[in-house]
Amino acid sequence: MDFAQNPIHLNRTNQPLVLDGKLDEAFWSEGQGAKDFWQYFPLDSVYNEVKTEIFMAYDDDNLYI
Repeated sequence: MDFAQNPIHLNRTNQPLVLDGKLDEAFWSEGQGAKDFWQYFPLDSVYNEVKTEIFMAYDDDNLYI
């Protein structure tokens, strides 16, 4: 059984990010999210029960998660 996580794809952006809790910047919808994570606690070897998707982007100075 393979327990490796799926790779996370980062998009480069030149668009400024506004820290307002809204994910309405274009680069969030253009990216490919990481999902289907494995659970390690309290039981391992199963997919995470709570569906989670992570998007990441970066610019010259910051990493956005």
